[in-house]
Amino acid sequence: MAGTVRVGVMRASNRWRGIPNGTLLFVVLGIAIAVGVVAAQGYGWPWDQQVDYRIGHYSLAYALGDGEHFPAGLITADYRYYSPLVQWALQVAERALGLADAHDIYFSRYILSHLFFLAGALACHLLARRLFGSRTLAWFALAFYLLHPRLYAHSFFNSKDTPFLAMFMIGLLLIHRALGKRTVGACALLGAWVGAATSLRPMGAVLLLLALAGLFPIRRRDGRRDWAPAVALLGAAAVAFYACLPYFWGDPLGRVAEWLAFVSDHTHQSVELFMGAPADIRDRPLAYLPGWIAITTPPFVLALAGVGACTWLWRASTAPHDLLGLTRLRFEGLVLVAFVGPALVLVASVGTMYNAWRHAQFLYGPLCLLAAGGLGWLAGRGRRFGACVFGAAGAGLLGVLGAMVLLHPNQQVYFNYLVDRATPDRLWQRYEMDYWQVATHEAYRHLLRAHADSPHGPRSTIPVTGQLGLRVFVLPPHERERFAVSDDFSAFYTLNLRALLRERERTAGTFPPVVHAERIYGSWLYAVARLAVREDDPAGRQFWEHYRAAVATAPLARSRFDVHADGRMLSYVRADCRPDDVQGPFFLHFLDVAAGDKASADSRVWQFWFKHRGVVLRSARTDVCLVRIDLAGQDAGAIRTGQRLPDGDGHAWEVSVDLRQTP
Repeated sequence: MAGTVRVGVMRASNRWRGIPNGTLLFVVLGIAIAVGVVAAQGYGWPWDQQVDYRIGHYSLAYALGDGEHFPAGLITADYRYYSPLVQWALQVAERALGLADAHDIYFSRYILSHLFFLAGALACHLLARRLFGSRTLAWFALAFYLLHPRLYAHSFFNSKDTPFLAMFMIGLLLIHRALGKRTVGACALLGAWVGAATSLRPMGAVLLLLALAGLFPIRRRDGRRDWAPAVALLGAAAVAFYACLPYFWGDPLGRVAEWLAFVSDHTHQSVELFMGAPADIRDRPLAYLPGWIAITTPPFVLALAGVGACTWLWRASTAPHDLLGLTRLRFEGLVLVAFVGPALVLVASVGTMYNAWRHAQFLYGPLCLLAAGGLGWLAGRGRRFGACVFGAAGAGLLGVLGAMVLLHPNQQVYFNYLVDRATPDRLWQRYEMDYWQVATHEAYRHLLRAHADSPHGPRSTIPVTGQLGLRVFVLPPHERERFAVSDDFSAFYTLNLRALLRERERTAGTFPPVVHAERIYGSWLYAVARLAVREDDPAGRQFWEHYRAAVATAPLARSRFDVHADGRMLSYVRADCRPDDVQGPFFLHFLDVAAGDKASADSRVWQFWFKHRGVVLRSARTDVCLVRIDLAGQDAGAIRTGQRLPDGDGHAWEVSVDLRQTP
């Protein structure tokens, strides 16, 4: 940065001179690794991990010649377009360590993914040191990078986006090195890294554009351009990109064109909750990305980054000639473009992005560098003011560290104080929370504690189903043996809160009793339920009353479920019910909607799963399945309702009901 910045941080830097920087890095990263090993055991298993594992396993087998053709299971899905680069590294480590138990494999994947994250932190530190010439600012940049609660949690269980953040930061460091050396070897290394990063995420092409922008305008001393470095850059990038996508190997030209068409056309159909309203991510509001970054990033880091960006613009306007050479100002401008350029593209709804801003996590690396630059500029305003600035930044980091400790292992739902965190149930009504259901891993711990003093003894098995049943395999063996995967109605399961809460807001009715719930900032994080309630259970009294009121009237339609109507309360009832009877979603289609109703056709079709809004009444004689939906306010004369088969192909049963027959 400018000379004023260097003077402002010189005194603080002098205090570090007695300790070699390499020694400090070794100690700090060693502590970070040790903390990561301990922290990794608390995080759950997200949905995407199983898909990622399959991509890595089958792609590595193909790359090693274990299979003659690309796996059919991947070639028929979009997974064939995903780079298995990181998954290869995880698979190789798994094989090298000889891991066989599912828990050991899952734990090793988390540790290695976290090491990628720490490699990005190291690159951030080294680049800040080169840019600002200050160890103090370099260490603050490292701290900004590490102490982002959401990204820290993602560094363990997100094996796509957080590794790309690390690769992006290492790419920026290699760009700085290549611009300084301008040799064919340095540019070829940079090109290989950029090609690999682009295979992982198309936004890796930003690194290629930044490198070219830094190389091409620079002339040699004799006035001529040296094209060899740029050619080496492009050639190495193409080779690495091709090598990291084994799907291309069978038909390079045809499949690269297919990949380009997929990337340019691919949209994920999803509706995310943002600021209290559903946001279609295919046409997301302009505030979606900046809003998510603003409310989930420590605010003082954002403020310092804003200062850093503004000071760069001021310095560039006062010394534009410095942008033409190999200057510090020039490369700081590339860092600013690395943040602003992709952010503008994503704000304009170009490219796929969902689940808050996880697809844009790579923007946080340049943001840390801008924040360090802003901190350095403020520190240069005077000795006392600089000391206050460093003290305030340090206090802010300690506050964030404290929040991370208190939230562990749920830092992935961190929100800062720019949103209302105090009002109960405020956050889940306005924003997506634990969209990957990582936190449900804690439900196992709760169930183990709750059943420690079981009448059957501490070694009795605990029945689980649903998402809990699918994730039992990642538990340690001594905990795994306590659980039995069962489809019995008495099994515990975690509610899909996104669906449940959305349905609760839209309609009244019967919902399964929650036996345990976890909250963060007063909002739902996950809930454990079981469908069955006994006849003598006080918690089931209201459900039995609902059942008796429903069957007191003649059914409007009979099928695998009898459909009753009591006023505007619709009830689905089935006696002698079995778990297979509730597999597959129920649907409710309103017919004869009154004239003038402006509701769209889609809003007149409801779909719900029994486990979200049903209950099983258990007695000594039989099990009765009951679902109740309040139709108050629904202006329709008739409905078509039923249940789809579990595979979605056809109906298990379907009936038409004339609501005008109701009393």
